[in-house]
Amino acid sequence: MTCMTARWSFSWSDGEWLTSRTPPADENLRLAVETLIIPFGQHWQAVDNFLKVWRKMEREESADYSVSTPGAVVEKISNDAVEICDLYDQFEDVRLPADEFVTLLEDLSVAMREQ
Repeated sequence: MTCMTARWSFSWSDGEWLTSRTPPADENLRLAVETLIIPFGQHWQAVDNFLKVWRKMEREESADYSVSTPGAVVEKISNDAVEICDLYDQFEDVRLPADEFVTLLEDLSVAMREQ
């Protein structure tokens, strides 16, 4: 499990979002996040819609649900954790705090709007 105070930042370069994390993420976690967000392109509305569905499922299901992009599936495995699951053998499934996951998507939406 990663640190709860982790923060992600995003930069657009050569047609894709590059990620960085403080404290640094291992390569597998970075790749999992980038694979998940690739289908969003530069569309903050897609990120916001993903978050809208995520929050709706959270209200209705509490835990044990999943939402996906064409790149990866995110499963809420407990009240405190999510697992980003690989669809195409690009990374190993990885867990991170649920709050960190939501915050990284919110920060991505902001980065897209500012770009």
